[in-house]
Amino acid sequence: MEPNKLQILGVDGVRFLIVDLFVRKKIIQWLNTRGVFYPGQRINNVPTAVLANDLAEILIKESSPDVIQIFDLATQVDLAQVKGLDKTELKHLDRLLPEIIKARRLGRLLWALASDGRDEALKQIPKIINKAFTVIPSLSPTPEPLSEESDQAVPEAMMKRIRDLEKELAQEQEKVKALKNEREKLRQELVALGNKKGELQREKEGLLQVQRRLQAELDELRQEIAARKHDKDAIRELEKENKRLHYELEKVKELSNTDSFLALTKTLLEKIHHDWSLFSTQSLKQNQEILAHLREIDRELKGMKPFLIRLNKTKEGGETKRARVGIFVDTQNIFYAAKDYYQKIIDYEKLRSYVIRDRICHRAIAYIVQAPDYDQSRFTDYLSRLGFEIKTQPLIVRGDGSKKGDVDINIAIDILQGFEDFDILALVSGDGDFVPLISQLKAKGKRVEVYSFLETTSLRLKEVCDEFYPLGEEVLSPAKTL
Repeated sequence: MEPNKLQILGVDGVRFLIVDLFVRKKIIQWLNTRGVFYPGQRINNVPTAVLANDLAEILIKESSPDVIQIFDLATQVDLAQVKGLDKTELKHLDRLLPEIIKARRLGRLLWALASDGRDEALKQIPKIINKAFTVIPSLSPTPEPLSEESDQAVPEAMMKRIRDLEKELAQEQEKVKALKNEREKLRQELVALGNKKGELQREKEGLLQVQRRLQAELDELRQEIAARKHDKDAIRELEKENKRLHYELEKVKELSNTDSFLALTKTLLEKIHHDWSLFSTQSLKQNQEILAHLREIDRELKGMKPFLIRLNKTKEGGETKRARVGIFVDTQNIFYAAKDYYQKIIDYEKLRSYVIRDRICHRAIAYIVQAPDYDQSRFTDYLSRLGFEIKTQPLIVRGDGSKKGDVDINIAIDILQGFEDFDILALVSGDGDFVPLISQLKAKGKRVEVYSFLETTSLRLKEVCDEFYPLGEEVLSPAKTL
């Protein structure tokens, strides 16, 4: 059984990781979803370190696999770096602690050490945490005093929040009740459809038995017709013989005029004609009976054909409902692919239609990296008009001048928190960092589709998803049209 990395790090280590990964707003959201409030004071007045400390204690108690999955995704680069260190380098890792703390990588480093699994790596965790408090004592969670004015304002705000929550709870209970009624109605419809399916199946079996019987009779008649071919050959031989006798008779008439010879010849000719007529009549009657029987079989088969076609087109369990699709778009990822390889931009109206097709768009979210010196309001307004929810991630400029603007963590969190609401998850990105997330969703029975440009899509991402749809000219437009 894999060790619990949350428990290995402890409250201090998990707090460092939370502060590294999330902004204050996201920490508050996580606390609110877990019902954490601070009586007697506004949550905005609570220091971030205290919020992170409280959230760390809750996450350790929960030990949720989804939370561990989110932290694993966020620290893949750090884990790769730790795995590349030998025992000596691990032992002296604490010497780099000031630089690590300045780069906001302390929590990531601790999680990577817990994930590494080597004894040498695990031994460094308490050593680094203890030294961190000597380097930056302000990281320890000490609540800041609140003013008297703030204390007086809290009860009224708290009561209002309680009333709002009670109202929301009542609304949610009504929704749950309505959903239960709808579920019962659908269950009854499903039972009725199951019964109808059974009836149609039995009727189909009966018709197939009739079809097999008629086919057997048809085969027998074909064999009989083939046997009658010999009768036709015999008729042709008699016709030849008849013509020959007529010829001989004419010759006899020319050679003899005696009445007795003519009478004998006439009698013989009449007998031949009688035999010929009888044989022809019997053969013709038999052939006509066979043809009549074949026509009757053909009429029965034609009468069955429309029903069999309708029956075969009937889907098991009744008509299939249209699937609910959730679209998650990494706008930065596909923007640069379209720009670098096609010199065009994404037409998000075309993209949305291409992904949804004849299905239901349950939710569509576009994730945007917001640069502080660039106005993207026109772009966000355009996406909003198309029905996209907008979620922005500020561009972080590190101390060394490098920039970080990936939205992978936010996308992963939203997907893991809301995947139950979708039948199909459509990820619009070619980033290979989503491979573990897709594997996790497929293990939970969800269908995952990936939409991205072939030139910039991770090979492993294409392999792990249920279906990969390459993007191209069908979702692009010249820059001046948008």
